[in-house]
Amino acid sequence: SPAGITFLYVDPQSTWMYSYVFYIDNTVEYGGGFDTYLTGKWELQEDSLFITYTRREGKRGIGKPHEVKDVPAVYVHTYDEYVPFAEEVHITDNFHWGEIVRHLIVHSEEQSCLEFCSFTPLKESESISHVVLPGKYTFASEKELTKELLMPYTKAQLKFIRNEIFARYGYKFKDKELKKYFEQQKWYTPQRDNVDKYLSERERKNIELLQEEEQNDSSN
Repeated sequence: SPAGITFLYVDPQSTWMYSYVFYIDNTVEYGGGFDTYLTGKWELQEDSLFITYTRREGKRGIGKPHEVKDVPAVYVHTYDEYVPFAEEVHITDNFHWGEIVRHLIVHSEEQSCLEFCSFTPLKESESISHVVLPGKYTFASEKELTKELLMPYTKAQLKFIRNEIFARYGYKFKDKELKKYFEQQKWYTPQRDNVDKYLSERERKNIELLQEEEQNDSSN
């Protein structure tokens, strides 16, 4: 069983390393990039290891990326500025557990592997550290919103849900009501006149839907 073990995988095309941390409660953490990781659940069924990721989180690069010249993987980039993010995902991986175990036994010292290539016991100090977005309506940044999900909210609430997305990036509100409301929130720091470049694609789509629902006469 992978429970309680940290696995490292080396991409044979780039020597870039990825880590899988399997916890005894069937939680898994996958780290595969600069400050970004996936979390979810793992399940072992005979010789098949199923991993279902439900959350992607970490730091998201803003602006145009810069290639990392000293890393063989051409798809590795860095950015001048990063912001924390968290979002729901639905990703499933399936590995042949028997092949992984055989590879670990025979090739654990190699630096270039076709599968997981090394493992270490999970340290007691290791634990999943989730990104916690500030605010009351963080779901507007974390998941894809639907009309059904927004039905219980009033027009006034929808306005705050939408603008909380901007507030998380430090937008300076000109609207007196919004300015007063967010300045009362301990986590809010006004620092930018425009935050458009910080918005994720998911947030942009959610903002459009929230605006439509705010204008919907059927709202309370």
